[in-house]
Amino acid sequence: MKDVKKVTVAGQKVEIRKFTMRKFAELMLALEHLPGKLKGQFTKEELESFSNEQLLTKFPLLFATAQDDVFELVSVASGVDKELLNNADPVEFMGVIETILELNNVKAIVDKVKNLITVLRNKK
Repeated sequence: MKDVKKVTVAGQKVEIRKFTMRKFAELMLALEHLPGKLKGQFTKEELESFSNEQLLTKFPLLFATAQDDVFELVSVASGVDKELLNNADPVEFMGVIETILELNNVKAIVDKVKNLITVLRNKK
């Protein structure tokens, strides 16, 4: 799997890189405010069978609910300046999200986190 991909955002070529642990930690901090805004957007079943396709189909509603947080999250995940993302057209913006999902096996990350939570709960 490639570790970097070039895309065009608002007329500028930018590189989006695969997550490092440092980037992943930044992403987790950026996610801190989203749960309250997204409450009720995903069913328990959808969260248990999370997929990139679900994320992309739910994205319009998520975006409308938490626009500023979504821009911040995509900026942190992609490394693309938030202002540049604000000036992107919708196709470019969705392309950035698609590239993030392509470069990082998001489903595997979510599965590992869920497994870790289960292990930690069972150790109590």
